[in-house]
Amino acid sequence: MSLAMLTLASVLQKPATDLAARLIYPGSRIDSSLLKRWQAELEAATQWRELGSIATRLLSSHAGHPIEVSVSPSFIQTVLPTGLVSYRAEQGWTYDLKGWDTAEPGVVRMAEVFGTLLVAVAGRLEQALSIAGRETEMLKERHLAELGRLSATVAHEMRNPLNIISMASASCDNETKKEISEQLDRAGRLINDLLAYSGKLQIEKKTLSLKEEIDYILAHYPGNTIQVDVAPATTLPADSHRLHQVFFNLLDNAFAALKGRDGGRILINAEQKEDKIKISVCDNGPGIPENMREEIFQPFISGRIGGTGLGLAIVRRIMQAHGGRVELGKMDGWGCCFDLYFPVQS
Repeated sequence: MSLAMLTLASVLQKPATDLAARLIYPGSRIDSSLLKRWQAELEAATQWRELGSIATRLLSSHAGHPIEVSVSPSFIQTVLPTGLVSYRAEQGWTYDLKGWDTAEPGVVRMAEVFGTLLVAVAGRLEQALSIAGRETEMLKERHLAELGRLSATVAHEMRNPLNIISMASASCDNETKKEISEQLDRAGRLINDLLAYSGKLQIEKKTLSLKEEIDYILAHYPGNTIQVDVAPATTLPADSHRLHQVFFNLLDNAFAALKGRDGGRILINAEQKEDKIKISVCDNGPGIPENMREEIFQPFISGRIGGTGLGLAIVRRIMQAHGGRVELGKMDGWGCCFDLYFPVQS
């Protein structure tokens, strides 16, 4: 008799457990097929924003109402009343539920299961992005090394013929001599830019007075076109020679944009922003065309006649070597601005 009762209890245990789960956690049933589908769709993401969008769609669809999901290596505050935030803390990836205090236990349970799955996927995505980033940097360095060897060969082979052309033009009339000289200068700039872009950057940071460095730069540009708004006490850790290269490239571009325009003005502005110094170089020229804004820092992309297309690419390389960055910025009253961000701490 007792054996029969035990058998009956065993047979009824699973349905009773399932019934209890449905009563205690309404709508909390999550089977293995659902988890596999969630995992497959989440793992299809290749970027953080894409992962957040997929997670938002899946969780909102299952819950039956909008739930914002944010996924980022750093914490991001949610906007919607109900949300799930997944981020990397000191101990590793985790998640927080925001605005779930009045939710039914079953919905909370479902969100916790989803959050646990999302944390695992986010950790794998971070690892994949890190590996991809290292591979991209290795390919980039290899490409630059190959370009550097090619540039050195071209520079060596080209300079002798260019010198011969220059000497041979001495007997030409002045107009022809001027045209030859301009084209030789253009070829020389291209060679120098190729060597500067492809060469290995050696950065020796020192604490520099930004105002003194800018005064040195301004001595190379006649007139009063350039307006400087930099506090005399502003300092930054940078390589003086490379900093000069950055300013010369940006200012040469600005003067080229203002050529033939009345009332041309250039602004150099600097301000401290938390752990970085932001330097803006702006001009009131026509600005960067919309179709070039996305690729303006790519090599061999030039918006002006006679440009090598390497000036801004060199600026970006120098800023990256300093641990900073350059961006196309905006400032009221100015057609074009380039923002330089130098980290204060080396």
